[in-house]
Amino acid sequence: MDINIAHIEENLVAACNELDKEKTGLVRIQSLQRVLFEDKKLVLTPFQINVLLGYAKPNAAGLVEYAVFAKKCHHLIDQMFTIEAMRRKAQFVQLGTFRRD
Repeated sequence: MDINIAHIEENLVAACNELDKEKTGLVRIQSLQRVLFEDKKLVLTPFQINVLLGYAKPNAAGLVEYAVFAKKCHHLIDQMFTIEAMRRKAQFVQLGTFRRD
């Protein structure tokens, strides 16, 4: 996880801006999923990514307003990475019950 959690929103918007060639403020939900999986600063589990995508609210065409989504993500990711949540994840990894497939 990026040490400076304050930059999560900024990083997500920047990554989506690169995908948004027409500058509509929208990206496909699948592209957003890829951004979250590939972001080396976030290091989210597949479960966390799917939870976040549940808050994306795509339109009928499957497009998401990424600036709005990034703002929501900032708060949600902050909540997912409390010290207690990180401790539990470390325990699961140590026991071998958490694997990224």
